[in-house]
Amino acid sequence: MPKVDRVLALGLTFLVLFGAFIVSLLSRYTFPLFEYSSAPSELLRIDVPNLGQMLANFLWSFRPLDLILLALVLFGAAACCLAMVRGEREEDLRSP
Repeated sequence: MPKVDRVLALGLTFLVLFGAFIVSLLSRYTFPLFEYSSAPSELLRIDVPNLGQMLANFLWSFRPLDLILLALVLFGAAACCLAMVRGEREEDLRSP
């Protein structure tokens, strides 16, 4: 008789119970498809007369901070890419 893997059996049982739970939720509640697709004409009422100009002045006055943060993000992305494609050393392959 084949040996039953208990972790696999527990995982499959959990998967079936979770699927039954999701099906029961979907059958109990309705999800309207296009209820939120039409946006109102005025999303947010703003009573500041020159908001665009104020926002542009703020962003352009803190441009060095923006450039420093952008450089850190680009450096982090490059470091992560190099970490993904680096080769493994021979002594790392020999050790268990």
